[in-house]
Amino acid sequence: MAKRLCLIIALIAAGVGIAQAEPAFQFDPAGNRVVSISNLSKGSACDPRPFRGTVAKRQFDDDRVTVAGFILEFPDGSRQFIGIDLDTEGLTLNASGWVIRGLQTLLTQGDVVDVTVKSCDGYLAMLDAVLEVSPGRPVPATEDSPE
Repeated sequence: MAKRLCLIIALIAAGVGIAQAEPAFQFDPAGNRVVSISNLSKGSACDPRPFRGTVAKRQFDDDRVTVAGFILEFPDGSRQFIGIDLDTEGLTLNASGWVIRGLQTLLTQGDVVDVTVKSCDGYLAMLDAVLEVSPGRPVPATEDSPE
């Protein structure tokens, strides 16, 4: 009986540990394009860090469609690679398509974006959220790069 109870508790704990909100996205007022995506990172215990920068380069998965990562250039000229671990499990095919297309269009080379990254190990920053920056939106007074 004790063995069975331990097994049940272990299974429940494992299920709670992997629970994550699925990626979410928002459209522009006309409903024609994605302007923000959130809940991309699986590292729920990691601290989120917001940044603003210009997309310097993108890297695609082997399918040549899914954005796997990008280089963000900060106002001081420094650059940081930010990885994307996209998990579309639980999304409808339509929603999955919007998330993939949204990452392609939001992370276009030369575009300025606001991102939230999570870095648990301190080395590789993983994208959690991205938001397009409107041309008239001011740059925050303090900017630092993930180190």
